[in-house]
Amino acid sequence: MAERARDAGLTVALETEGVRGRLSTADELTVLRIVQESLTNVLRHAGPGAEVTITLRFDKDAVRVRVVDDGGGRPAGPRPASARGSGGNGLVGMRERVEVSGGSFTAGPRLGAGWQVDAELPVQEPSVRTTG
Repeated sequence: MAERARDAGLTVALETEGVRGRLSTADELTVLRIVQESLTNVLRHAGPGAEVTITLRFDKDAVRVRVVDDGGGRPAGPRPASARGSGGNGLVGMRERVEVSGGSFTAGPRLGAGWQVDAELPVQEPSVRTTG
């Protein structure tokens, strides 16, 4: 996904912290959709040439996703209604996906220029099966 965003004209840095454990399919899809929608919003609102950093932090009990852009040098401000979305799109859709999994979500303008999206999803320990 980062490579496609680069092909579209964004400068994308991808940072990972921690050891990626096993995520459920639903959690993997949620992480994917957060990053995908965030990159789409950067392209739409900051435009080609914007710089984006995607950080995925894997802790024992949670995965944290942060997508930060520089706004393409434009002053930060509220995104237009199209970025907030409705019916499961945009920021509303990201928030709903995260909250369904018991996580937390914030998004908003950064001081100066750009936008930041943060999500935290709890990671459940796999159940241990015993035989006998």
